[in-house]
Amino acid sequence: MLEIGCGRGNTAFDLATTIGCEVVGVDIVEYSHWKEYQSPNVSFHKIDISAEDYSFLGQFDFIYSYAVWEHILHPFGALEAAKNLLRPLGTSQEGGFYLTANLYRGPKASHRYREVYFPWPHLLFEDNIFAEYYSRIGRKGRPAWVNKLVSAEYLLYFQLLNLKAKKIWYSQTKIDEDFYNRFHDKLGRYPRFDLEKDFIHALLTV
Repeated sequence: MLEIGCGRGNTAFDLATTIGCEVVGVDIVEYSHWKEYQSPNVSFHKIDISAEDYSFLGQFDFIYSYAVWEHILHPFGALEAAKNLLRPLGTSQEGGFYLTANLYRGPKASHRYREVYFPWPHLLFEDNIFAEYYSRIGRKGRPAWVNKLVSAEYLLYFQLLNLKAKKIWYSQTKIDEDFYNRFHDKLGRYPRFDLEKDFIHALLTV
């Protein structure tokens, strides 16, 4: 199994321990925790698969990536790499690529929900407004950068790469109608079905 965007490595370790498989974790940042979680069945590599040679990794029966793709600078290139890293299904029909990604027009896509308690802040206000807000509350740093992919773009990318969808589903948050109507001048620019979708979940094969 390959975990794309493995972070500190605890999920890769848990997968290897629970399922009893070999797991390789990759991330664009090297974490000190990797030494703790490394084992004969778990290994880690610092690599950007969308921009660097990943051929040394080989191919995998299963690829797992949870809430990472929205942070990838070149998401199409990373999907293409994932396709190349995924071993085609055998006669058992087991395996595949499980992807969960935060969708940009969803209520929580800004990643500001720890300090801002209303939906779609990234669609309503410019970054300089939040920079001033964070300064006033004494918060250092900024929310994690996210790209702007929406559901339709993921579906198009899957089609262009001939990634076959065994199943696609969404995590959704019902629209607060009063709030929506209050800011309709800005929120009305976007399809309501996009505003409700927080995450896309996909199980893909080649």
